[in-house]
Amino acid sequence: MSDQQTPTDRLDRRSFFGLMGLGVVAGGVGLAGAGQPPKIDAPRATPTRPGVPSASHTRGKPKNIILMVSDGMSVGTLQLAELFRNLRDGTSGAWAELIRRDDSQRSIFDTTSANGFVTDSGAAVSAWSLGKRCNNGVLSVLPDGSMPDPLFVRARAIGKATGHVTTTHLQDATPAGFIANSEFRRTYDSIAQQYLERGFDVALGGGGEHFTSLLLERHPSVNLATNKQALTYAQSLGNPILGCFMPGMFDYAIDRGDDSPTLAEMTSAALAHLEKRGGDEGFLAIIEAARVDHAAHANDLAAIIHDQIEFDDAVRAATEFMEDRDDTLLIVTTDHANANPGISSYAEKGIRQFERVLEAQHSFAWINQRFAEIPESRRDAHVLTDLVNAATGVELRNNEIDFLKRMLRGEPVHPYASADKPTSILGALLTNHFGVAWASPNHTSDHVICTSVGVGASRVPAMGHLTDLHDAMVALAGIPVSVGD
Repeated sequence: MSDQQTPTDRLDRRSFFGLMGLGVVAGGVGLAGAGQPPKIDAPRATPTRPGVPSASHTRGKPKNIILMVSDGMSVGTLQLAELFRNLRDGTSGAWAELIRRDDSQRSIFDTTSANGFVTDSGAAVSAWSLGKRCNNGVLSVLPDGSMPDPLFVRARAIGKATGHVTTTHLQDATPAGFIANSEFRRTYDSIAQQYLERGFDVALGGGGEHFTSLLLERHPSVNLATNKQALTYAQSLGNPILGCFMPGMFDYAIDRGDDSPTLAEMTSAALAHLEKRGGDEGFLAIIEAARVDHAAHANDLAAIIHDQIEFDDAVRAATEFMEDRDDTLLIVTTDHANANPGISSYAEKGIRQFERVLEAQHSFAWINQRFAEIPESRRDAHVLTDLVNAATGVELRNNEIDFLKRMLRGEPVHPYASADKPTSILGALLTNHFGVAWASPNHTSDHVICTSVGVGASRVPAMGHLTDLHDAMVALAGIPVSVGD
């Protein structure tokens, strides 16, 4: 969701993490014993599940399209979450199962924006929404300054229902780029207004502070839900639903309580509501795990794994919705890679180190929040070390604590300037214990993977650019390239 500069780039080191409080897949893996490598069977196709469209249906045209995005997910993130789930639960994830299915279309996409090799989420969603390469920092604005109607606006013009689900602000790039135009992607108040003026059938996530009472009074047909119970009641009314469960973005999944719905719960609710609202014309939905990207920027291993697993649970919810249907296309992908985490310790050492991630209880944002609550005169490296231990289960060594001392004094610590900030320094120190290294705290230019199943899946290109996914969706759903075509 973020561009090159994230909130942590502007931190006072004495507050440590500052604003971070904002909040090749293995198949058939069994639970391994301590210090034993996971058992990985030979790759094989997985038969289509009963009730799910077979390969013969992948060439039709879908009534419904569900686009699911794990924002900022490098391929390494998918593998780390899969290994974690294998070790913890002895099971495989829903996305891995889709990849192995014999009726899935497996693709890789180039993510370059109009003005660089490395995209931000604004340019990436604009490519999906408009089918054109756009500059970083915008929402559905072409390089010449023109603002064509975003994808969901054009879909609504032909009678389709539309839905947005995210774990960040609804006004943030990925969910908003399908409905809003903005020369600057963080004009959240303006984007909130465009949501209500242009219309949606369901929008679930955070960002409630931007949907003001005055704004909502102008749109009385929209039912506001701020908790799980209100969401259930709003569904029974049948009107458009605006679910704002947080003022801003959700907490990381590893830190979250039961007050707000999970991404899987929001997915199930949104799809059920869209099915009713779409009727014979069907619907389009964007479902995003936004905080995977934020955890990647922070080089926070435990946080990125738990949010990726939450996304995978939402993928499971979507596949359950598709059971016994022959009218829906599910596309599971990401908008760009970020930080490129990967296990970098060899053999048994790498297994032992990665198993330690199972002990982690909280994110770096949780550490920062506790550290900020301590009187400034008592904030030192030893207090910080105790918080790191409470959150991750890791006891830092004396030479590692020395890095924290230098960091808190404001001295340069990391030779890579972009990584010389608290979260990346801690992420690098924990590499010694978890065995997972990071390329940077930034987005990267890597190609991203995409998996499509259901009606029309074979029409998704096997290789291309993010813009090609737009072209496939509009062709399959009968949406005009621009209104009036």
